[in-house]
Amino acid sequence: MTTPREPSLDEVLQTCADDVYKQLGSGLTECIYRNALAQALRKVGNKVQCEVVIPVEFDEMTVGSIRADIVIGDYWVIELKCASKIT
Repeated sequence: MTTPREPSLDEVLQTCADDVYKQLGSGLTECIYRNALAQALRKVGNKVQCEVVIPVEFDEMTVGSIRADIVIGDYWVIELKCASKIT
């Protein structure tokens, strides 16, 4: 008998994003979707942080930083965009 396969992070993320959209619909701010997606990801057992400052390095020097919308675990960075169409 084979054991069931764990869903990939891509699959978990898609399921959580679909759940957020089904419950909240469209037209809200990115902040609301970020918080809802973070909550949905935590609910299924992921370690999630929001608005994480990540330094950017060039030639072994910090040249700036970015603020990641969501970081899952230790290294998965999610950048959210709220738009009806991306061109």
